[in-house]
Amino acid sequence: MVSKKADGMIEEFIWKNLKFLIGEHEQVLEHIVQRIDSGEKLFVVTANASILYLFLSDEKYRECLEHSNLLTVDGIGAVYLLKKLSGVKAPRYPGIELMMGLCKVAAAKKWRVFLLGGKPGISEKVAEALKNEYPSIQIAGTMHGYFEEQNNEKVVQQIQSSAADLLFVAMGVPKQEYFIWNHFPQLNVKLAMGVGGAFDVISGNKRRAPRLIQQMGLEWLYRISLEPRKRAKTFLNVIRFAIKLWKGEIF
Repeated sequence: MVSKKADGMIEEFIWKNLKFLIGEHEQVLEHIVQRIDSGEKLFVVTANASILYLFLSDEKYRECLEHSNLLTVDGIGAVYLLKKLSGVKAPRYPGIELMMGLCKVAAAKKWRVFLLGGKPGISEKVAEALKNEYPSIQIAGTMHGYFEEQNNEKVVQQIQSSAADLLFVAMGVPKQEYFIWNHFPQLNVKLAMGVGGAFDVISGNKRRAPRLIQQMGLEWLYRISLEPRKRAKTFLNVIRFAIKLWKGEIF
């Protein structure tokens, strides 16, 4: 476990080869943009309890995350992990908010954004919502996430042909991280990031948890309550991670 200052205000905490960024929203966003501006290509993971449990329990997924460039503190599980390991209470930066922050920067810098994931028609609605929010944003392309694995190369070629700078992948955990990891060397983007259910919220297809629930760190529970059957595995992984954390089986 190593803790160090990545710059003046951001702290980087390294645990099991994972590099967490700890800081306030604006500081984390600025740090990421600075790294992009310096020419670095980034694979970003937004860490929550479900992702961290899979990292601990699945060897392939562990290797995948070890190839990421940085992890942000998306969920309360990541907050508790870092508190346990370092004594630092890291501010949460939900993936949907980081995505919107990056899109705001993209609009200003003329970076082109590719939206991959969701059911057919959802990514187009996300593109429309982003254009309404940031009129100057350049949408390089959209593609739903319901394609067979044998078509991955065609999708990668579509992204390449679009000259995208930022790639947001909303295909759920772990599929979205595997897609980025497997094709990151081919993808000529500045940043690729999995964003889970963000497309459904941005498109208006689903509502985000009320602000009080967000502040309590219980967005995960709110989402599970809306789709209990679909998210049963996620719920179990969250509980399993909490047990590992409580027992100290994370070192």
